[in-house]
Amino acid sequence: MTTIDQGLLNAIRVVVGEAVAPLSEKIDGLTERVDGLTERVDRIETEQRAQRVLLEDISTRLTAVELRLINIDDRVTALEEYAEKLDTRTSQIARDLFEMQDRLDQATRSLKRETTFSLKEASRIQHSQNVDQKKIRDLEAKIAELQRRIDAIEGGQAGRIS
Repeated sequence: MTTIDQGLLNAIRVVVGEAVAPLSEKIDGLTERVDGLTERVDRIETEQRAQRVLLEDISTRLTAVELRLINIDDRVTALEEYAEKLDTRTSQIARDLFEMQDRLDQATRSLKRETTFSLKEASRIQHSQNVDQKKIRDLEAKIAELQRRIDAIEGGQAGRIS
């Protein structure tokens, strides 16, 4: 075999070193850039973790808000149903009140007619009573007159019989 010449080997090393040197510089530049990118990726990952925590917190809060909104919606629905029942009942009460007012008006008119009739009737009865009392006095006077006549006749007959 051939013996390797140390000079040739050194020369090859120099040539390969010179050929590789620009690549080594490029590799060093790339390594620096990769290191910079790695740092940026690490920062981005850290920010993403922080953002993930914030997003999970926001999601939890949104779930709580959603539950509250559902609860509020249920309450609003219940209140709407209650308001509808109140509206229906209020309408019924209003109709009942109008009917009662009509009946009260009718009763008031009837009472007024009856009162007017009673007052007229009382006046007529009072007038009739006054006329009847005058007739009674006239009859009592006639009875008294007749009694005197009877007494006079009886008194005159008693004197004739004896």
